Amino acid sequence: MSFSECLKILVVDDEDLIRTLCQRVLQAAGYEVITAADGEEALAKMETETFDAVLIDYQLPGRNGVEVFREIHAAYPEPPGILLTGYGTFEVLVEALKAGFRGFLAKPVRREQLVAEVQRVLEKKQMEQELARLHAYADLYQTMRNILVIDDLRELAEFVLHIGVRKSGADSGSLLLRENEKHLRLMAVQGLPPEAAVGTCSLVQGTIAGHVLATGEPLILRGGPQDNPEFAAKMRRGNITASLSLPLTVRDRVIGVLNLNKHHTPATFTEADAELLSVLTAHAALAFERLRIAQEQREAERLATVGQMASTIMHDLRNPIAAIRMIAEEIAAEYPDTAEYVQMIIEATDRTVGLAEDLLAYTRGETGLKFQEQEVQEFLVGVVRGVRHQLEASGITLEEDYGDVGRAEIDGRRLERVLFNLINNAREAMPQGGTLRLSARREDDTIVLQIADTGTGIPPEVREHIFEPFFTHGKRRGTGLGLAVVDTIVRAHNGTIEVESEEGKGTTFTLRLPVRQPGEAELTIEIPPVPEEQVVPPPETPPVSAAPEAERLPETAPVPRILVIDDEEMVRNVLALYLQREGYAVETAASGQEGLRALATQDGDFALILLDLHLPDMQGDAVLEQVRREHPETKVVIVTGMVDEESTERLLAAGAVACLHKPVRQEEVRTLLKEILSPSGFFSIPKRPNSKPI
Repeated sequence: MSFSECLKILVVDDEDLIRTLCQRVLQAAGYEVITAADGEEALAKMETETFDAVLIDYQLPGRNGVEVFREIHAAYPEPPGILLTGYGTFEVLVEALKAGFRGFLAKPVRREQLVAEVQRVLEKKQMEQELARLHAYADLYQTMRNILVIDDLRELAEFVLHIGVRKSGADSGSLLLRENEKHLRLMAVQGLPPEAAVGTCSLVQGTIAGHVLATGEPLILRGGPQDNPEFAAKMRRGNITASLSLPLTVRDRVIGVLNLNKHHTPATFTEADAELLSVLTAHAALAFERLRIAQEQREAERLATVGQMASTIMHDLRNPIAAIRMIAEEIAAEYPDTAEYVQMIIEATDRTVGLAEDLLAYTRGETGLKFQEQEVQEFLVGVVRGVRHQLEASGITLEEDYGDVGRAEIDGRRLERVLFNLINNAREAMPQGGTLRLSARREDDTIVLQIADTGTGIPPEVREHIFEPFFTHGKRRGTGLGLAVVDTIVRAHNGTIEVESEEGKGTTFTLRLPVRQPGEAELTIEIPPVPEEQVVPPPETPPVSAAPEAERLPETAPVPRILVIDDEEMVRNVLALYLQREGYAVETAASGQEGLRALATQDGDFALILLDLHLPDMQGDAVLEQVRREHPETKVVIVTGMVDEESTERLLAAGAVACLHKPVRQEEVRTLLKEILSPSGFFSIPKRPNSKPI
């Protein structure tokens, strides 16, 4: 490839013959040549095309070539000027140098002089550009040392964007990091309107940044909207005349995009700009990844500690809750008129267990979703029903606005936890009362939920941290995990959550959940893992009702004997009371050894053992092993609050006929025992969320 190839020259002369001769000579030397007959035409050409040099006659109609080039050079400083003149006086040369000319040709001009002078000027320009490029790289490497010492994600984003804007001469810019496969989160902005708020999320599809995410390659847009039809609307909306977008890539995965724009300056971005700033984005991507890994490690360490405590607390919590639930069911059975109030108690206990399980699941590193198709408006009405009384008691007016959202597949229990958390936060932000507005609408294939309050608002310095684990502000109580769990569940739905707040006026949370197609694979979202068992969420609470008389054992039938082994006295006694009311003969034991002695004393005369897995003197699986060895005809059901999937399979393989999670439900126990102790001996136990029959 010759030096002149792909270089474009603008020749400006009012004489047709000279203009044509210059064009032919330079074209023969390999240059692309565009001509103009006067200054106005030359300026018009500069607005629509990019040139590497301008060859201009001094004597032009209206104003001279020096004045025209001075205007060109002010708007387009890159192309050097070569003055073609028959008036080679000292004054003209001084005027030309001040205007920025790099070369001079006196008429008449020989062919070889014209070619040599154009080549000399362009070679000098190229050398200057290369020198400037080397200086830019040296300066950039010095600057990038600071990247290594920044330990805050937002600060790093602002620093990288500032360097990108300064090095490229951009008028504005933004830096976005990938939130998920469909969204980018805005981390830093410069020179953009206020609506481009840091922290907000935007859809990837159809955007300039989305194109870069998909291709993994830099994208330069030149010539304004008219030359870029695919992105014309976005360029017009942002008043963008040129754009440079660069990927931030780590191990072949694009984690973000650096966007740089020019608005009012006609100059464009070049491949040299892209090459230089690619060095910046490569180092920045590694820095972002380093911060992400460090943050995950810190969270993993903290979650490991919380997880260990939560596991112990969860076991201790389940026992009293199990007793409360069973006592409530007994009250409903004995006093049917109390069923409505008992149902409230049961729903409260189940909600408490659900909250604890969500916390435990979060500390264990994975939030799995169980999708079911639901009418969204009915779901929201059900959520509000559970909080309306509490809001009214706090002097808060509830406003509801549900559009035609329709049906969608969601994890209702998890999403209910999200809304309860946000509504409770809103209630706490309005200690003197106020208004809470819950709205829902559908935008194409996205469900938009908004929770807006008229409370105290969130300070800007707090707002950017509210979704971080263990972060609390202005609360006397709380774990600091509430909004972290909310964010995790929303992201597991492949959605986004944004917050807008103004101190003294209130806060609005906006959730955007993509409509999930039927049959689409269930989603999970990974969090820093803490090795622990998996919690299986409880099923929805069924209404309380007394046991139908027909389901109880006939008085003439042989009375099966059941042994309850549990170290928690309240759980043990309430479970025994319920089983006795159902017509079973029941004995209890507070430890594994006591249970084995009772079994030996009765010579194995028990049809069934309900066995707690965690006992003070020996583990339940050791009791199970001895029972299966010495009394193989006695069936064993594990009843515990701490059974994971792997342990369940191991216990079933060891001979247990089923596993139940605390708090157990009367209907579940009734159905399970009826199946296990049926005269036919045929077990056809339906698979339930927290029971594992063989």
